[in-house]
Amino acid sequence: MITKQPQPVTPHCVSEKMNFDVADPLWRYETCSTSMAAKQAEGVAGLWNLLADQRVALLADEVGMGKTYQAIAVMLLMWQEKPDARILVMAPNSTLCNNWKTEFTTFIHKHLRMKDNPFTSYKGKEKYAPQFHGRLKELSAAVKEKSHYFFLTTIYSLSGLVPKDEKDNAFFVAEKYGEIYRQEIKDALGGTGFDLIIIDEAHYFRNRNDSQRAAAARTFFGEGKDRLARNALLLTATPNHSAARNIYDILSYFTDITLKYDMDDVRSLMENFAIRRLRKMCGSDNQHYSKYAYRREQAIAASFSGSAEAELFFAFYQKKLVEELDKENKGSGDKRMMYGYLEGFESTGNIENEQDEHDNEHTQTDFSRALDSSLLTGLTRQFHDVYHRFPDHPKYDVLVNECMSDDPFASQALYSRKHLVFVRRIPSVREITQRINARYDEMMAERLIRLWQLPPEALEKWRSTRWSREEYENLISEKTINSQDTDEPAETCLLDDDSEENEAKLSSRIAALFVTKTSGILRRTDCSNVSLRFRRPESLLSLFLEPARDGISATYTQYYRRESGERMRDSYSDAARDIRQEMLVENVSNYAHPMPTAWGIMFDLLPEQHQHQIRTWKAQPNGMAIVENLANYLRIGYPVCQPGDGRTLLLVY
Repeated sequence: MITKQPQPVTPHCVSEKMNFDVADPLWRYETCSTSMAAKQAEGVAGLWNLLADQRVALLADEVGMGKTYQAIAVMLLMWQEKPDARILVMAPNSTLCNNWKTEFTTFIHKHLRMKDNPFTSYKGKEKYAPQFHGRLKELSAAVKEKSHYFFLTTIYSLSGLVPKDEKDNAFFVAEKYGEIYRQEIKDALGGTGFDLIIIDEAHYFRNRNDSQRAAAARTFFGEGKDRLARNALLLTATPNHSAARNIYDILSYFTDITLKYDMDDVRSLMENFAIRRLRKMCGSDNQHYSKYAYRREQAIAASFSGSAEAELFFAFYQKKLVEELDKENKGSGDKRMMYGYLEGFESTGNIENEQDEHDNEHTQTDFSRALDSSLLTGLTRQFHDVYHRFPDHPKYDVLVNECMSDDPFASQALYSRKHLVFVRRIPSVREITQRINARYDEMMAERLIRLWQLPPEALEKWRSTRWSREEYENLISEKTINSQDTDEPAETCLLDDDSEENEAKLSSRIAALFVTKTSGILRRTDCSNVSLRFRRPESLLSLFLEPARDGISATYTQYYRRESGERMRDSYSDAARDIRQEMLVENVSNYAHPMPTAWGIMFDLLPEQHQHQIRTWKAQPNGMAIVENLANYLRIGYPVCQPGDGRTLLLVY
């Protein structure tokens, strides 16, 4: 087996073998270019040369710069130099592993420059097609078959190694199994291990202690001359995820740096092991700018001023925190506790915590298992029981105010309705979602009570039940509103109870009134019945949301009338669809009068430029297909008010 290290390459050499700009078949690397394709070619060459020199390389480009493609390019270079190289990719979960499969297939078909492409041939697919194994036991067995070169597994596979009957000594057992699987794999590969291991989202290994996964990783990856892989390529957009020593800890799993670098010497570590470029955008002057050049940061002051309840909650929290410190003899202050406080208070609205099945010990600690999280949860529950809302939070309350519309029904500029919020922690996404939905629920409930001309006491009573369906039914019964529907809705309109329950804590409670449950006494409400009437083809109201017959303003004159058992059933929106597609079949009846739709009624009321846009679309060869797509967007959007719909998009970075 060939064991020599890779030889250095240049970006020019890389671009002869791979095209990073598929829009230009003749693309080649140019030294002066600042394009994304050029940066990717430079990245591949740089990573390859780092591996040749250090055997470890860290690609820390910002999000959106093609780290996966660059890693795949390194894999292909290695296979071109050593066709039987064994490569392992570890990604956080199976979803990302599937993404690797897709990206690899795309790259070898569209980016690789080879006359006789061995990776797309029948035999090549048998050897090089990505092979996923969700558990280390399965991975080890697959490697032993010695018939494949590209393996995928999850980082999570390191977290589930300890059997239930061995939990008492979990760390030791995790280390034991990590050692066992490393040795099995290395033995199967002739003692040398994988030629390359790629770790996607390498910041998952930013800690070396205090978790079963970290314990298993230490022995699975190995150390010294007994490592799982001869070369390691690490990918992350956030190398310094939570502390200066994160980079040191990540690298220490794959190379011996203990005696060469200080833990917090970020500069030296990045210079010797890493490549990091910032994503740049092209300005009107054709110059490229990083986010630091075009972002304008504006600090927004936040305080508890004017909220006695918030100040009391905060003070009570501090009191309980001091008591907790005294209990554990930490009167001088514990930095971990204070960090927990700073993070935990971000999530005071989260009464319950739900963890993804792929979450690991450190993820749970970072996100919701701070030392004082149980203290915060208890206080939050008590506050909610009394005030029927979540405690004020100075930072989140200001943010919610920025994202909220004073009157969601008023005509406003788009920027006042659409917001993009970046947060660092997953609980922050849930917290902001919850608070914005709660604020809109309050708005909608007040509006309903006002329209029903009910007293303020009715609003307070409904609020105390968290806008429940039961109290809603009580309120509308006082207004003698008929919430029953004689026809049973189609099963496709029903929402699964479990999925609704799982998101109930975050979703809009008012929007949930428009959802039909699969079971329960109050599985349907007047709101959900209205929604169903506009969606069911058997309801005449379904015609209302269809596009005009000609995509402009033409009306409909026919509908379906079909025999169903002993009854005749009418179908309206189905007939309208078939009429537009000139596919109308038998069993048609005529309307007494031509029937318009909302589309046709509204067309003449649209601004001239919007009318022109629709006419332009319709004039294209596939014009009616465009009309159908727009109509489907409107048809689904209007009557389907699903929980969680909102105007603010939140991203974790």
